Amino acid sequence: MTAVEEVLLKQYGPFMDCHALCKVLYYPTPGALQAAKSRGQLPFKPIRLEGRPGIFALTTDIAAIAVRLASEESQPT
Repeated sequence: MTAVEEVLLKQYGPFMDCHALCKVLYYPTPGALQAAKSRGQLPFKPIRLEGRPGIFALTTDIAAIAVRLASEESQPT
């Protein structure tokens, strides 16, 4: 388990809602997140939670994306 995964799991639990996703992935609003979903441009596979409206993701998936993006940023071009 990466440090990023530990922190996110501790803060958000196993699932992240649209507000948490906006905060971690820097979407300005939940509407912007929804628009990205409609265009098929989310960097993760959204999941459905029965009886809960909105966009959700597995926290472990978001942690992996964050680690991958950080490592791409640190690569020399």
